[in-house]
Amino acid sequence: MQTRPQAFRRADRIPESPARGGSAAVSSIHLANVLSHRLGSLTAGIAGFTELLLERMADTEQRDLAMRIMESTLRIEQVLADLSHYTRPTTPEIESMTIGSLLDDVLRVLPDDVAERIVVSAGDLEARHVVADPYLARDVLTFLVLNAVEATLDAGTVTLRASIGDPESVFWFEVENFASVEPAIAGRMFEPFFTTKARNLGVGLPMARRYARMQVGDVTLVKDGRDGVVVVRFSLPASRLNPGR
Repeated sequence: MQTRPQAFRRADRIPESPARGGSAAVSSIHLANVLSHRLGSLTAGIAGFTELLLERMADTEQRDLAMRIMESTLRIEQVLADLSHYTRPTTPEIESMTIGSLLDDVLRVLPDDVAERIVVSAGDLEARHVVADPYLARDVLTFLVLNAVEATLDAGTVTLRASIGDPESVFWFEVENFASVEPAIAGRMFEPFFTTKARNLGVGLPMARRYARMQVGDVTLVKDGRDGVVVVRFSLPASRLNPGR
C-alpha cells in the first residue's frame, strides 16, 4: 500500500493557532486542529484493535471484513492529515534554487506508480534559478501533479513543463493533463473543501495557491478542460543569480 510523502503526513501534536487573522478565522483553524488531533487518536485506536483481531481470525470472510475496516481507517487518517496540513501555520524561508533541483525534488517524493506517469520538460532551464521556499515550492508542484494524475483520463501521462514566463522576471511551471471538466466545477477548483471525489477533502489546490502566494508566486488555471485539456500554472520569480540579471 502506497504512503503519502513526508510533507503530507499528519503532525502528532496539535499545532498552535496562528496569531494573525480575525478571531473567527483563528477559532475555525484551532477547531480544525483539535478535531484532526482527537479524531486521529480515535482512528489510530480502531486500527490498532483491528490489527489485534486480524491476528486471531482464521475465517477468510471475517479477515476480509477486518481488512475493509483497516482501509477505511486509513482513508479517514488521510483526510485528517490533509486537514491538519491545510490549517498548520507556515512561514516560508525564501532562497535561490535551481529549476532542476525543484523538479528532481518533486519526482523524488512521488510514489513510483505516479512518477512513472510524469513527463518532465524543462529544456535548457534546469540550471536557471528561481526565488522560493524549497519545501513549499516542492509541495505546490506535488499537489498539482497528484491532482492532475487523479483526474487524468484512461491513466494517461501528465506533463510537468518549465518555461520562461511573461514577463521574463518569472518562470512558469505548468502541469498539463487530459481531462474533461464541467465549467461549473472548473470555476470552483480553488475553493477550499470543494471536491468531486468522495475520498478527498478538497484542500490540495487551495493549499497549493496559498503556498505559492506566500512565495510571491501564484497558481492559476490556464486551460479549464473544455477542450479535454487542463493546464494549471505555478509561477515563481526569477533569481538575480541568472545570467543577464
